[in-house]
Amino acid sequence: GQLFGDIDFVFQRCYTYQLRVIENDSQVYLVKSKDFEKVLKTHKETWRMVEKSAIDRNQALLEKFSQQFMMRWRQSE
Repeated sequence: GQLFGDIDFVFQRCYTYQLRVIENDSQVYLVKSKDFEKVLKTHKETWRMVEKSAIDRNQALLEKFSQQFMMRWRQSE
């Protein structure tokens, strides 16, 4: 039930991912971004949910990185 790569998809960034599965009964599905986009264009509400989630999570990551940077910067003074 987890989605990854969606933040980079929404912001049109091209990255390579490495995935490690830690449970024997896991299933991983790979969807090409062009195919993912085709499906999302026909399901507008789903696209809005993916987009909002990606934007929110991206903002949270940026805030976390910023806090860590400031904490380390202050320690070096």
